[in-house]
Amino acid sequence: MVTEGIQVATIMPGPYRVPAYRGHLRVAITNKAPLAVYRGVGHPVAILVMEALLDEAARRLGLEPAELRRRNLIAPAELPYTSITGHVYDSGSHQEALEQLIEQLGPVAERRADARTRGRLLGVGLSCFVEVTAPGVAFYGKRGAPITAHDQVEVRVEPDGSVTVLLGTPGQGQGLHTTAAQVVADHVGVPFETITVLSGDTRTMPHGTGVWASRSAVVSSGAAATAAREVKDRMLAIAGHLLEADPSDLEVRNGVVQVVGAPDAKLTVAEVAEVAHWRTHRLPPELQVGLAAVGEYRGPNVTFNNGAHAAVVEIDEESGLVQLVDYVCVEDCGVLINPDIVDGQIRGGVAQGVGGALLERLHYDDDGQLLTSTLLDYLMPTGPDLPDLRISHIETPSPVTMLGVKGAGEAGAAGAPAAVHNAVNDAPRRGRPRVAPADHPRAGAAGPRRGARRPLDGPTRHTPAPRLADGSGGTARCPGLSSCSPPSTA
Repeated sequence: MVTEGIQVATIMPGPYRVPAYRGHLRVAITNKAPLAVYRGVGHPVAILVMEALLDEAARRLGLEPAELRRRNLIAPAELPYTSITGHVYDSGSHQEALEQLIEQLGPVAERRADARTRGRLLGVGLSCFVEVTAPGVAFYGKRGAPITAHDQVEVRVEPDGSVTVLLGTPGQGQGLHTTAAQVVADHVGVPFETITVLSGDTRTMPHGTGVWASRSAVVSSGAAATAAREVKDRMLAIAGHLLEADPSDLEVRNGVVQVVGAPDAKLTVAEVAEVAHWRTHRLPPELQVGLAAVGEYRGPNVTFNNGAHAAVVEIDEESGLVQLVDYVCVEDCGVLINPDIVDGQIRGGVAQGVGGALLERLHYDDDGQLLTSTLLDYLMPTGPDLPDLRISHIETPSPVTMLGVKGAGEAGAAGAPAAVHNAVNDAPRRGRPRVAPADHPRAGAAGPRRGARRPLDGPTRHTPAPRLADGSGGTARCPGLSSCSPPSTA
């Protein structure tokens, strides 16, 4: 719980130049369902508050939300950048991501006009953010959390030339086996289909610390690359002796070791492996004959990805129902090992963030009894609730990680709630009341059954009246910047 709060407090300045900042953290114990290490760990809350404040400031200053962000985002020349809370952003594409997002979103004036002819209000919400990924032991240690954060991976070439990879960190559907196989294939020089990846048996697998904190692409793949390079060096040394060539003159491509510039002087990886396992009498005693190595990777203290999201919603003027009709996101998680896997992570994260913004809610009666205790009445997003996400990538390699990669597993969930929130507030446009996050009419409020789609001001609502963005009831009041409170995040 403290970790969650620290994340909220320290990540809130985000990708912006914030010259002054003060935060106060209070952690509460409750007998209701707590918020702890939810996907994004503090990022969804912090990003939502910051992005809502930016939209409010843009409205009062008479600027477009994109323009205010453009003026305050960290510029490329300022990187690496140390935030007001002490985070060091080693690299990124903060301004480029916003510009690419706006270009892909396209003009919205005609879309607004079309929506009005159908009795709907169209809103566009933006969200720019950074995300803590692959935190190392020092990241937690200085906060008093005794969390280890390093992984090991074993790579070995079998007698038949196939490769076995033992992952210390088991996957949970994130595609870790595929990613590790790709990294090993690239670094050893063997075909992808010759690699077998195993994980999960703690009696035989090397050390690993689990799947969390958007870390696996950085830490596990880094450990796999370390082991693969060691194995390749040993294989080249053996092949050099057999081919009577200097190992530095050799290369491995598609499972074949050959002399550079002399393609006829070659051995297959299987032939080299056979000698290393069963014909060691042909090798000098000083050579290491084992084609296996355990790689370890601790990684940097932390590295940051960044992104920019845009949500487009339509709100029915009579019923207040919200429909998400378009979603665009630009992500920069460094070098992409497998773009399809990253896209899958982003899609799942956005769906989770949209669910938190529009559908999911814990309802209690006056006696504290949870009313939404099953998936029949606690609504989660399904296919019809989501448009086809438009995802694009910018690849800014991290200078502090082994492969230049950054984590991506939580970025979608981190940026989506703020984008949806701002879109709902944008729909009525200027001069209309703006509601706080908890009071948005949702596109499928929790009710007695999944099909009961109604706004939250229906029978299950317990709040007597919606709050405005300044925390008050009634009519929005913004006489001046100094006399208005920040948006409520209740």
